[in-house]
Amino acid sequence: MDTLGRDIRFSVRTLLKNPGFTAIAVLALGLGIGASTAIFTIAYGLIWKPLPGAARADELVSLTLSQGQGFPFNLSKSSYDDYRKLDSVFSDTVAFYADFVQMPAEHPSVSCH
Repeated sequence: MDTLGRDIRFSVRTLLKNPGFTAIAVLALGLGIGASTAIFTIAYGLIWKPLPGAARADELVSLTLSQGQGFPFNLSKSSYDDYRKLDSVFSDTVAFYADFVQMPAEHPSVSCH
């Protein structure tokens, strides 16, 4: 324990002899720790934190209909209503409509560089 005390005193004396180096070292450490904290806070909020309303994300289910190897197609309103009535299977249901549009390569209002 005596050696640790001597090492700490020696380190403090050395840092006090070079105040410019000490200031730059403290500034670099502060910026590095601050940047790392900010990045991991953002990553936690975007990636690891569960979505609002989806606390039990492992229970979410996505239903799509398809014929063979084709693209999925939309459910009709009556089919959605039939799934919604299955309250013993699903606690709640939600529907959305995704439409994909292919734009021509030479569209006058779009410029690709």
